[in-house]
Amino acid sequence: MTDTNHQDNIYYYVDAPIGSGKTHDIIEYAGFGAIAGECFIVAQPTTDLIDQTYRQFKQRFPDVPCVAIHSEISDNVAAALKKLTEDAGNEFVGHGMVIICSHSGLIQAPFIAEQNNWHVVLDEMPQTLYSGRLWLARNAHLISQVFMIGDDETNGHYSKLMIADENRLDDMSRDDNELGVFSHTVQEMARKINSGSWRMFVLTEQWNEVMLKKKAEQLIVYGYLIPEDLTGFKSTTFVSANIKNTLAYHHLTHDGYKFVKHKMLGRRLRYLKHKNGELLTIFYAINEKWTKRIRNFVFQGNTIQQLIADAAMQEFGDEPFAKLTNKDSMRDNDPFGDKGTSLPHAAYGRNDFQHLHNTVVIPALNPPTDFFAFVSNVIGIDAEDVYQAIYREQVYQASGRISIRLPDVSRVRGQANANRGGCSATSENRTTHAAHASSAGRTPERVGEDDHETDQMEGEARCCTKTLKYAYRSSVQHGHWPRSSRQSSE
Repeated sequence: MTDTNHQDNIYYYVDAPIGSGKTHDIIEYAGFGAIAGECFIVAQPTTDLIDQTYRQFKQRFPDVPCVAIHSEISDNVAAALKKLTEDAGNEFVGHGMVIICSHSGLIQAPFIAEQNNWHVVLDEMPQTLYSGRLWLARNAHLISQVFMIGDDETNGHYSKLMIADENRLDDMSRDDNELGVFSHTVQEMARKINSGSWRMFVLTEQWNEVMLKKKAEQLIVYGYLIPEDLTGFKSTTFVSANIKNTLAYHHLTHDGYKFVKHKMLGRRLRYLKHKNGELLTIFYAINEKWTKRIRNFVFQGNTIQQLIADAAMQEFGDEPFAKLTNKDSMRDNDPFGDKGTSLPHAAYGRNDFQHLHNTVVIPALNPPTDFFAFVSNVIGIDAEDVYQAIYREQVYQASGRISIRLPDVSRVRGQANANRGGCSATSENRTTHAAHASSAGRTPERVGEDDHETDQMEGEARCCTKTLKYAYRSSVQHGHWPRSSRQSSE
């Protein structure tokens, strides 16, 4: 427990598949470490996971001081974390304790008392890049009252965004009548700027248009976490699946930080590589990148998404299944009707879907083009790495919630996905990757803007129904899943 990393720009890491017991291992590590007198901050991405981990920790280590803090417990997690660490320095001198909090609370905390006495363990990689949109509507004139721009720190396209009037910003953030739908976005950006942990930018040209009261429907804001804010602790450790595929890893290594394998964490894991690949069948529908445009394309009276959903439900028959698509689809017109169990969009650490053997994962998770440009021009991450991290890794996380994550499972029926590329490049642990789009390295094609592209779209529609129906017929006739219509995870 004496390793430190705040002087050498070193982060520790554990890279292991979903279902291998990473969170359980963190509990053991922090619990025994606290008994030995060490202090830990365990940061996690969702409130559900924080609550689940806290319950498990107290069951395992009932006598170890442990506090959980998140947005449903405190209005300001960052401020609460500051106070907790200050109180810990007074109350638990010479004794260990564990704080379980959110990623954002840790990153945006204005101060951590006795920082170099705390081990930080981040369960899953945190968000280190940001993009938000202020829909201006009638309120463009209010932007200049709250924000201002500083000197250009990039390549001439972006300017640093700063707060001009903090009091006015707080008032506006609470006034839904004045700012309408984007007051929450303003508040989120303000917290990032106020924390000092983020650098926020706008497109200089777009900002000038807003200030000159030219026609502008939105103001796009970008940001990146200042890596130094994750250092200065006794140790900082990231625990994640496919860690080298994440945007945070690309961002931090690009800034010169090194990742070193942790010597203690990871010893208690159930496995380091998926072992049930031969039990998994991945069905895919199309070969293009899965986008909302393709999803909503109508062919013979049905959207492409509905055709995929219908084929998947036919494949599963009466067996229960998990499902995940975009929030707007679930809200406006669920393609599965009342069938299926909905997966959360942030599925990290969830173990309550392991009784299911089938899943359909078809969300279109593509960032806007301008985000690709920002991370490429300012951070230095290429488009394919962004796509890998945002789409394929999210699909992998969602897909791995079913029984395939259990080491002793004897049967996994099938998994239907939007298309192919998500399976092909989601690292070597390919057990439950939802298939989605083009194969790695392929340039995305624009679809649906002329007759040729419309013909291509209709061809994809025929492909999606043909592929899934062929798999269904063959499995019935031969009693197994045909290799020609699946990608094995072996």
